[in-house]
Amino acid sequence: MLYKFYPLTYLGDVNISFLIPKQAVSKFDRIFASRAKSDLEFAFGEDSFTIDLATSSARINYDSLYQHFDNVHQGSFWQKINMQLVTLLTPVTIIPKITLLTDAQIEKIAKQVDKEAENAQLTFDESPNESSPSTRIQIVEGMMGTKLDKNALQEQILNYLTFGDYSSQLPTRIIPVLVTTQHMQKAKLALEETLKESIKLKFAGNIWLIDTKQLLALLDLTSGDNLLLDKEKTFIFLNKIAKELDQQVQEGLFEFNPQTKKVSA
Repeated sequence: MLYKFYPLTYLGDVNISFLIPKQAVSKFDRIFASRAKSDLEFAFGEDSFTIDLATSSARINYDSLYQHFDNVHQGSFWQKINMQLVTLLTPVTIIPKITLLTDAQIEKIAKQVDKEAENAQLTFDESPNESSPSTRIQIVEGMMGTKLDKNALQEQILNYLTFGDYSSQLPTRIIPVLVTTQHMQKAKLALEETLKESIKLKFAGNIWLIDTKQLLALLDLTSGDNLLLDKEKTFIFLNKIAKELDQQVQEGLFEFNPQTKKVSA
């Protein structure tokens, strides 16, 4: 008895119902060979990119097809009858394994698409502006980045070779900024207070002023919503102050008077 695939059996998008494995392979091979010569266009904004499948050395492995055929034709008579009834109600889709070499083409697209996120920043205008001092502190807006989703792009290519369909929108992921514009707005409000009055460090009659420009240079604006001082920058700043304060220890000098038998400084 010559066994064939049951009704509603598909290899990819190709109907192979009532075919023997050799016929099913031959039918899909013809369609696959045509698809493997195609150019796939992917849109990204106003740009478009092409994947040339003719240079991808696409190959297909039919092990899953033969495995399925063996599985459905094994077992007792009643098991086979049950399988036939199931396939009459539920279509079966076999996914063949496809290998292809598209890494170089995908990497080329990634180099043109990938863009690092740019954190929001604060800048300080040193030119005086007495009418509106707060305008001296400016916010540079953050910009989200983009990254090509290489795995998703590869899946789209395989989907075309298997089912003849794919999404023409280039799959990308958004790279969020670490430091948002909202965070910079909070920092700007805090720094504006120092425009009114600088921070003062006092010790032993000495006073050191930390003005807005200096404080901006010391802040770590990448640690989240809280305003924190950058440890390394703050250490360097305090070390400069320390050099002004530090004095070498002077040993006390004593003089002994043998006549009075007293010690005087």
